Amino acid sequence: MAAPPNLPPLPSDLLLSVTHPFSDGQFFSTMNTHTGDDTSAFLPPPPGMPSALQANAGTELAVPAPPAPEPPRGESRSRSRSRSASEHSASDREDSEGEDNEQPRRRWRQLVEDESTPCEDELAYIASKEEHDALKDRAWFEEQTYFPLYDSAFKAAGSGRIIWQIDRFNGTKEEPNNEYIMRSPVVHVGGYDWRIKFFPRGNNTDHLSVYLECVTMQTPEFEEYEELERPPFPYLKGSDGAKIRKRRSIAAQVSVAMFNPYEPRSCEFKSDAHRFSKQSADYGWRYFTHREDFHLRRHGQRQAILRDDQLAFCAYIRVVDDPTGCMWEHDDDGSYESVVLATGLRPFACQSPLLAGVIPLLHFAPFRNFLLQYKDVTRMAYELQRFLYKMFTRTSSQSYGRRTESEQADAITWLRKVSRMLREESADPAAVTEMIGNLDAESGAAVRSNRLATKDCRSIQEAVNKHPTPLKKPMLLTLELHRQEFDRKERKWNKLTNKVEVDDVIQVGETWYNLYAITTHCGDLQSNKHSVYVRPGRFGTNWYAYEDCKVTAVTRKQAVVAHQGVDKDADQRHDSPFAGFHDRALADDEVIYAVMYIRNDMASVACAPYKEEAWDVPEAIEQHKDFPEPHEKQPTCTSEREESDLPLRAEQERFERELQARAAHAAELLAEAGAATPEWPLTDEEGDVVMSDVDDDASQHSINLENLAASTYLAKIPTTPSYTHKWHVTFDCLGRDYYSGQMLGSDYHGEGHLIAMNGDEYTGSFSRGKQQGVGRMVYASTSNIYEGEWHDGQHHGHGMLTEAANGNVFEGGWENGKKHGQFVLKGSVTEEDKSCCTICYANEITTAFYDCGHVVACKDCAARMDNCPICRRRVVGRLQIYGVKMTLE
Repeated sequence: MAAPPNLPPLPSDLLLSVTHPFSDGQFFSTMNTHTGDDTSAFLPPPPGMPSALQANAGTELAVPAPPAPEPPRGESRSRSRSRSASEHSASDREDSEGEDNEQPRRRWRQLVEDESTPCEDELAYIASKEEHDALKDRAWFEEQTYFPLYDSAFKAAGSGRIIWQIDRFNGTKEEPNNEYIMRSPVVHVGGYDWRIKFFPRGNNTDHLSVYLECVTMQTPEFEEYEELERPPFPYLKGSDGAKIRKRRSIAAQVSVAMFNPYEPRSCEFKSDAHRFSKQSADYGWRYFTHREDFHLRRHGQRQAILRDDQLAFCAYIRVVDDPTGCMWEHDDDGSYESVVLATGLRPFACQSPLLAGVIPLLHFAPFRNFLLQYKDVTRMAYELQRFLYKMFTRTSSQSYGRRTESEQADAITWLRKVSRMLREESADPAAVTEMIGNLDAESGAAVRSNRLATKDCRSIQEAVNKHPTPLKKPMLLTLELHRQEFDRKERKWNKLTNKVEVDDVIQVGETWYNLYAITTHCGDLQSNKHSVYVRPGRFGTNWYAYEDCKVTAVTRKQAVVAHQGVDKDADQRHDSPFAGFHDRALADDEVIYAVMYIRNDMASVACAPYKEEAWDVPEAIEQHKDFPEPHEKQPTCTSEREESDLPLRAEQERFERELQARAAHAAELLAEAGAATPEWPLTDEEGDVVMSDVDDDASQHSINLENLAASTYLAKIPTTPSYTHKWHVTFDCLGRDYYSGQMLGSDYHGEGHLIAMNGDEYTGSFSRGKQQGVGRMVYASTSNIYEGEWHDGQHHGHGMLTEAANGNVFEGGWENGKKHGQFVLKGSVTEEDKSCCTICYANEITTAFYDCGHVVACKDCAARMDNCPICRRRVVGRLQIYGVKMTLE
């Protein structure tokens, strides 16, 4: 078929024409594909990268290189990474290989060429919109493909393009095109060989499928892995973990334009970015365009894309030097081994506050050494050693990935527990305090009620300078930021996301500290998702982000700058991973709420590049066993009478042990003002460890240890204990109810002030965790105020309810949360009041009395009435009314 008149062919100096497209006899069973097929969506810019690098992108290398040798069949490691494409079955692979080898004749179907042209009105419409020539508008296509990198750590390593024309897309009935895979000539870009891979009959779809593949990575000479000279976490000497290597890969921005070779303005364009490796050497679009109608001219096109059975492609490639080795990773299988190979670090299967608190400690070399040399291993040390063994060996246990719910907490809570328990268990508690501090607000730690006042400060250094109390200076300094506030006007808790610059170096008094780790809170305030970012090395080295089931290397901008908060002046930022690269930050985005700094004199020791560390691992830890509980000693007997008394003696000894345990628990409560020991084991696989309660800030201690132990024990007995010993505590941690007042055991008890996360605010008396006595409650949902007597957490006795909506005041009796007995109503009757039951004044009128027909009560009150309150006639029956709102006139 001849070319249409007045349409010149492609310039010969730009065209790589192949009359018989490459067919090497090899079929790649699965392909990397783009997740979408209906838009030309590009990968959004990575968070926190300035746009200064778009220029100087590198020199284009568009000279065709000799085709690289194909890897032997069976060595291809190409996999599907798209959620829209599934792995081929074994039979599909066999059929495909046979097609690629033998090239069997297919049933040929003629494609009727669409030679239509746009009318004058359509030409005017085409002229009114922006058009781009696939050959001439190179700058526009490069701008769409090479989006700004926004980070000086990323640099362009070379760019280029491939222009390829197919002379026989469909062929003739006598000589059909039976190619299953067609490949372009090879072009050298950025130090690697590239080519286009095209499926004219689709990659097991009814769409045309187009991919870009890195030929260099498919050669046998290309090494898939490389040694980790400086691993971010040391290996255990003599273990199999020391054999772990890092996967070699490169990051590249790619795009493909499929166009009419005679009218390059008729084209389809898609772009994306991907990390190529030997296991993921090709990437593209399985559903590039629908095969059934792509040869037809669409509205707004000057010609159909297919003309004279010819088709052309123009692919753009820019290789990016990525020091993290993790950018644009499309490893959707999420396998454990794949995550380890990306960074050499072990992932954890949750984003719990426990992990956010413990992981930075184990990356801290002095703390590891202290833990490995621990003499008498106790529960806390044992659980931390189990955790450390998993990080050393990069192994996963059988329970990896399990999830459980946990009580609200934050990383500061767990750091305080670790510090307290190690000080109690260690023979040298001063060494623990010197390393990580005791994290008590009263002892000079910037946490809880003594946290940094960062709401009105622009940086960590400014907040430290303005801090009203002197700060302790341990080796590892932990600072908590002010990240939540209660708005009494709106009756709700707000997450503070104002920008606070995190300095790399700060000065505390005369001591200098270097930034080491940050902890972020993800989502709304009641979310229990926490991420931790650690920099094991010194300045200029990668940060490592521990997130849900993955750990990735990131730059400082991605780890720190992206999560500092919202700049009130600019009021925008790029956030990740939960904000999805939005231009504007939401109130519940990921934001830094705690930072860790290493004292300057310890920086060289803490950040030393240890490759291996020796440890005589206990057998129980190697086998992932729980902490061995002490066996109960059975009482001995020497006579028949003693044998008969054995059950009583055993029960007495059990009681004494339990009382001693209660006394020990009381000592912990006294030390931490009501804080209970977490329920171990300290593991990541079981998800978030359930806590019995949360740490608090204590003051005003006045208690006898023996009496406390006895009262705590009696609290478990179903009788009314004598509560005579209380102390004052303050719970003020991120994402948890605020409480300031008296406690007994783990319950609110005595006078206190509680602000729940739903906005309800109560001031008054508590008994065993519930409102009891006299108190005042402001309800967030209605702004109604109740002042009066309480029992078991409900209105009970005499009280006054002020309704915010209409100003009415109900004063009278209450019983189990409902109005009861005589009352006085002050205010005006509203339409809402007219629909309320005339007996309880709480529920709607829904019941009619039979046979008098009066409708004045709700269902519950009507059930208790024997006579109608209006006519005093006996109630024969009650009729429930649905779908009608009743009001009194």
